[in-house]
Amino acid sequence: MTASLRDLAVRYGLLAWLVCWLAKGGALSVFLVGEAWQVGIESDAILSARWLSLAAYLVPVPFVIAGVALGGRWATAAAASAGALCAALLLLHVSTFGDASFVTALWAGVWLLWASVISEAEAARWGPRLAQAVISLIFLGGALGKLTPEYIDGTVIYETAFIGNGSFLYQWMRAELTPDQLRAVATGFSRIVIASELALATSVLWPSRVALVAAAGMGIAMSATTTFAVFPATGPVTVLGISGLILTGFPRELWDRVAAVRAQSEQGKVVARRVVRA
Repeated sequence: MTASLRDLAVRYGLLAWLVCWLAKGGALSVFLVGEAWQVGIESDAILSARWLSLAAYLVPVPFVIAGVALGGRWATAAAASAGALCAALLLLHVSTFGDASFVTALWAGVWLLWASVISEAEAARWGPRLAQAVISLIFLGGALGKLTPEYIDGTVIYETAFIGNGSFLYQWMRAELTPDQLRAVATGFSRIVIASELALATSVLWPSRVALVAAAGMGIAMSATTTFAVFPATGPVTVLGISGLILTGFPRELWDRVAAVRAQSEQGKVVARRVVRA
């Protein structure tokens, strides 16, 4: 039986969500299983237990794997619930408070939970628009957070990407450009990022397919052109874009068109062979 669009959107979304979640582990591993256990955090807050942040990070993993493997409303709903609740817990925990990657993971998890339990018809009708609304909110928050002197003048991007990134592109620019030129490129790039995020904050008003493709592309571009450290934060935006796009039916329509073109091509080859033989 062919999987429904909702099931495909949720299961692929959960799989991509898990990839983004696990990508965060590299940055957190030293802290979660190292310094936090050795030093601890002095705080009277309830959410300051050293083991709690590690548990909240690990708990969603088996739930999401099961949800992706099993499919179905309740398995995927349980997976999305575990992801959203643990992301919320880590946002409140003293050791991981305010981490942007958990903010976007939370929003993506809530959308996946909604899409898991809603009817197929309602998911197709409202899912893309709700994904757009969440994406707009995320980009609005991201843009407003970057309206600081250090980000507007390019200092943040310059230090984290243009100087701190070891990828080929940035190594090449450091070798070919003078320090002043490199700083000017960083400033321009930083302002392009801010302008793009402000534009995508209005994407809830755009046609669904255009908005979702743009959001997914922006999430990928930000990870590819800055530093891998931002992938856990930008990845869930891509998750929302792709899952919402699946609900519009666009990937299936595209696949059907490709299959039709291939079938026509094969038919044309058969006819050509018969003509040659005749």
